[in-house]
Amino acid sequence: MKIVKGETRRQPGRWIVDFRDQFGVRHVPAFKTKREAEIFHDKVSDEVRRRVFMPPQRVPTFDEAVAEWLRDKERLEPATYEYYRGHVELHLKPRIGSYRLDHIDVRIIEERVRDAVAKAAGAPTANKVLGTLRNFWRFARRRGYSQTNPAADAEPIARVKRGRGAEVVYTPEELKKLLENAPAGKWRTFFTMAMLGLRHGELLALQWADFADDFTTVRVQRSLSRARGPGEEKGARSVRFKDPKTEAGSRTIPLPPQIAGALRRWRLASPLNEFDLVFPDEVGRPMHASRSLAALHQAEAAAGLRRLDVKALRHSFATALLEGGEVDTQVARLLGHADTTVTRRVYTHAYEKGDVVGVRTLADAVLGKDSEAGGSEMVEKGQRKRAAKRVSS
Repeated sequence: MKIVKGETRRQPGRWIVDFRDQFGVRHVPAFKTKREAEIFHDKVSDEVRRRVFMPPQRVPTFDEAVAEWLRDKERLEPATYEYYRGHVELHLKPRIGSYRLDHIDVRIIEERVRDAVAKAAGAPTANKVLGTLRNFWRFARRRGYSQTNPAADAEPIARVKRGRGAEVVYTPEELKKLLENAPAGKWRTFFTMAMLGLRHGELLALQWADFADDFTTVRVQRSLSRARGPGEEKGARSVRFKDPKTEAGSRTIPLPPQIAGALRRWRLASPLNEFDLVFPDEVGRPMHASRSLAALHQAEAAAGLRRLDVKALRHSFATALLEGGEVDTQVARLLGHADTTVTRRVYTHAYEKGDVVGVRTLADAVLGKDSEAGGSEMVEKGQRKRAAKRVSS
């Protein structure tokens, strides 16, 4: 490999780097100055030695390489795939899609991506897009399209650290008022189960087979997802049942007698459906999360309560346990947290109080101690009626 002052057919009086790559193919790129030629010479010498040199004409554009990267990501969870694809389509391709990868450096990433996204969508989004870009560039390096990761060197936007505020939760009195104003049957039972700390998707995916025969426990082992998967157009998303992300997400939760009674009564009235779902929609299909959110807002309005979301019921459950002195390892297990780190970070406010409110005590405060009594005769009658209906069908 050598540097010579010479002429090419179209570029007379240039500095030429004459070399052969790792496959023996000859290259003679020309440069305006000797310094440019020397920089290229040093870079290419190292790449040829490591057998990773790629001729400039073979380096793909960002559009071409990121399409390949997204195809590689199709194996991920649909929600994760959609997260990456959203960043690519909304923020990356419009700004650097036409650039060849070897022409993208830290300055371009910081100015055309980071700063532009921060101006359009805010600093948190800009930093998340940088994370996606770093992930892409690791792929590009593995494929030999780039020898560096300029996204890794791009400086994220510094954010002022603020302590996490207390989660907005319902008090036991508010929970009681909410359930009193929720329609009896499906929605009252749904919100009652949400009081046990289940995630929204876990509630929607519950099946009757998940419960013990005597309704003393429920096994949480799946979630419902409508995230758009690879190849799916907007508005045509498939419904998927997915396993928990961690082993801790699959858990068994004890059921107080009051909730067991509510479930028995709802079992008699619930419609039969293909998936044996506890909370299907009117035609027996998996229910959309927006339906339960709308029902919650209606109950809140009827009860004169703050407008919160279904997650607030989960937070209310965790807060009540921690304020009642329950150990954080047990609360983490019931919530499906992999360890207590998340539990302590999210529910810091609850460690400062000392009200004695446990799972059973919370159920007593919200549902009453005698809500299970008086329903056995109705349950037995309903069971006979449901059994006869199944035999006839």
